[in-house]
Amino acid sequence: ARVDRLPQPPMSTFWQKGVAPSALVSQPIVEGNNVFTASQDRHLYSLDRQGGNQRWRAAIKEPSNYPVAVASGQVFLIDNAGGVYQWRISDESSLIQRQLTPPRAGLNLVDKYVIAAVDGLGESNDQVILMDRESDDLSLDGAIADIEGNQLQYPAVGGQLVFAANTDVHALDVFGGLTRVWTYDAQARITAPPVYAMPGVQALAELYIADEAGNVEALDANTGKRLWTRSNGGRVVTGMALDETRLYISGANFAGAIQRDDPEEGWLANISGVALSGPIVGSDALLVMTDTGDINFLQKADGGGVTTIREASGRGGQVTAAG
Repeated sequence: ARVDRLPQPPMSTFWQKGVAPSALVSQPIVEGNNVFTASQDRHLYSLDRQGGNQRWRAAIKEPSNYPVAVASGQVFLIDNAGGVYQWRISDESSLIQRQLTPPRAGLNLVDKYVIAAVDGLGESNDQVILMDRESDDLSLDGAIADIEGNQLQYPAVGGQLVFAANTDVHALDVFGGLTRVWTYDAQARITAPPVYAMPGVQALAELYIADEAGNVEALDANTGKRLWTRSNGGRVVTGMALDETRLYISGANFAGAIQRDDPEEGWLANISGVALSGPIVGSDALLVMTDTGDINFLQKADGGGVTTIREASGRGGQVTAAG
């Protein structure tokens, strides 16, 4: 969630068009001149970023509340029932589909693999699954890892490791069949997708996690060793982002920053509503959108100078940014 620059208020609508007969329900993803978003009408839409015109749409079996993943001219999506789809970015042809169990999060990509976080259909576990995106049928490549717990977060990727966070945090080797490199016993259930950083400020690479007890922790991403813990005063973090010096956090009615080399330093600011999609970090400002339809701009240095823009669309909006 790091961009070179953020749009600055005041803001005005560049274009606004009705593109689907039903609500758009997935976070928009920008790739070049394309904007991808899924609708409740069981279609994925590709829109022109400059004018909002429809480039193409493709049918899916079930609605999808999850954003697409894009790489090497290909678009990947998982629907709410676990159907996985692959298209060329230029048009809706070359459809490949594979059926998994219902997802816990959207798809991620590393090297030649598509990573899915899905319901394990067990009483106490979810699963991380690797699919080969270079194969003709998104073959599973034999790599499936059971992860204890039933609220698996969006998997983070760092180097050749996938970080799966649920009740604990697991580092899985992508090129070793998802074998566990280390497991960290978290203090409580993880509530936000982990965030990976390399280089780190206290270790070669770092992983940041947050739990339902209101703790934020930094780990050595290569070993799982805890570097520091900061109590967030009971505030539960649901989204995080980084720059070179700070970790930025957001949740219900708050946003904040933690100094990466000194977790006692930082700030918290009040905002209205529950933060969506985590913060987006620019060069000198932070943007947080909430379920009230508000777009909040905060100064990175101290959280001051809050500027709020109320979106007419109201509750449930999603926000994305193109660098």
